Amino acid sequence: VNPFQRQTQAETIAAIISDNSVSAENINPKLSSGIVNLIDRCLEKDRDKRFQSAAEILLELDKIESGSLSQFDFKS
Repeated sequence: VNPFQRQTQAETIAAIISDNSVSAENINPKLSSGIVNLIDRCLEKDRDKRFQSAAEILLELDKIESGSLSQFDFKS
């Protein structure tokens, strides 16, 4: 699934640069909210809102995994 795919390569590049990404929840509604938030944060246009390192992503994944709801489980 490529949410930025357009008719031409130039339009696709413009969409990647300027359009907001489709939420992971719209692509797979069975994803948990923790995973959706993590993916959406990775795809933020504003670099200050994205994770600043792979280590930050790993810490977030650890928090999700150890939470009261296992965020790796799919919603029912």
